[in-house]
Amino acid sequence: KIEVVEVFSYGCPHCFSFDAPMEAWRAKQPSDVAFRRVPAVFRSEWMILAQAYYAAEMLGVTDKVHKPIFDAIHVQGLNPGDPAVLAKVFQDSAGIDGDQFLKVLNSFGVRIKVQQADALGRMYRLPGVPTLVVEGKYLINGGQLTGTNVDMLQVADYLIAKERAARAAEPAAAPKS
Repeated sequence: KIEVVEVFSYGCPHCFSFDAPMEAWRAKQPSDVAFRRVPAVFRSEWMILAQAYYAAEMLGVTDKVHKPIFDAIHVQGLNPGDPAVLAKVFQDSAGIDGDQFLKVLNSFGVRIKVQQADALGRMYRLPGVPTLVVEGKYLINGGQLTGTNVDMLQVADYLIAKERAARAAEPAAAPKS
């Protein structure tokens, strides 16, 4: 599969605006495209948001809480640095008990995933968010384009097609004897 990674933060207003077009694009991708998100931790206040993302992943409720977390911050104006605010989002959107959420939020497994996300961001030398990374070798950031962040999706489509063509041109592996 051709991997597309979206590096984002719930605290980023550009990521919030990009989320709906990203979801529409993602829904149209064929089965040979593997999509995943990685939360950015450029700022200390984004650390808890990255923890919330990975807590949702560990609890199996990412699809239920992803948009509500964005909305709580950017529509309702709630304080994302307050674990109680995030716990309420998880309770209201996914039925996750606040104590259970806080336990997972502060777990060793979540902290390790946040550290890995931070290391990945450093490795990619991310200029900002939202950023797309196609197949681990093409980095697309809206600040590099002369359009909008949505134009990143057209660039991603082009790079995915380029990867498909390169794979099709590779000689088939010789059968083992």
